Amino acid sequence: MKLSKILFFAVVFFLVFIVAGCNTEKETKSVYDALPVSTEINNCDTVNGVLYGQHIVIGEISQDNLPEVSGLASSSIEGLLWMINDSDNKPYLYLVDFAGRVKGAIELPEEQKDWEDLALSHYNDTTKIYIGDIGNNKRKRSKLELIEIDEKKCLDLIMATSDAQVILIPAESYTKIEIEMPEEVFDCESLFCDPLNNILYLVSKREENNIVFQLVQKESGHYRAEPIMKIPYFFITAADISADGKQIIMKSYHNIYLWNRSISETVKSTLLNKPTCINYVPEAQGESICFINDNYDFITTSELRNEMKTANIRLYNRRSNGK
Repeated sequence: MKLSKILFFAVVFFLVFIVAGCNTEKETKSVYDALPVSTEINNCDTVNGVLYGQHIVIGEISQDNLPEVSGLASSSIEGLLWMINDSDNKPYLYLVDFAGRVKGAIELPEEQKDWEDLALSHYNDTTKIYIGDIGNNKRKRSKLELIEIDEKKCLDLIMATSDAQVILIPAESYTKIEIEMPEEVFDCESLFCDPLNNILYLVSKREENNIVFQLVQKESGHYRAEPIMKIPYFFITAADISADGKQIIMKSYHNIYLWNRSISETVKSTLLNKPTCINYVPEAQGESICFINDNYDFITTSELRNEMKTANIRLYNRRSNGK
């Protein structure tokens, strides 16, 4: 009788344990598991050599000013680029030419938490620069930030000076935007702005399938990041979209992916398609990319690592027969 009771209670305990485990599994299952993800994977086993050939080195950046370039954007002035450094560097927005010569810098009176990418918004005859303070390596930030600043103001200030000066601007010269992230904590390094509707997007970095977030404005200075889909790639470190909205480009440490978009498609529907892999030789720590013209030519560069003194600025020219 005692043995029967022991067996009875053992069975009951086992069933309760199993049920509780099942419930826990259901409760801990992430809502992101239900997000659509492209099944059209391109692992870059075959590289498209028709669109772009091998890169050309057109310049270099040095450790003096730009030791950890994490963000890159093409200026409205042809031949000039905007660049920022990663965390633990000064809050400077640099204007640099294609050869890597610094033309000047804008200093923001801000703590540089973890600047990771740049995006330009060309909308309603105004060009805005967005600095993405969106990094979260230690997973301690529940809210990320953008800094919105008028590009023309920055260009006018720099062009009015000489000798690559650093110009401190007051806080009222720009707008800080708080990004409310979902309950889970994410590290993002990629930011781009759709020129067709002025919607901003973030891409996470560390998930097995990186997550694309659309930023929805809740009120002035406050956006909510809404997850819209997953892409079957890991460690996406930079992204951009062409000025006409027809090309979306992303890079990881080892690959560059290019999506062709028709005007009738959304960013989400485009990214659900299979991308083209571009011929890319990995950089030391390549975390920046941007289109530079209407021909879809683009540029990449890298953070300096180990004992590197300089990093190359690489140009990828679109071939005429690849349009």
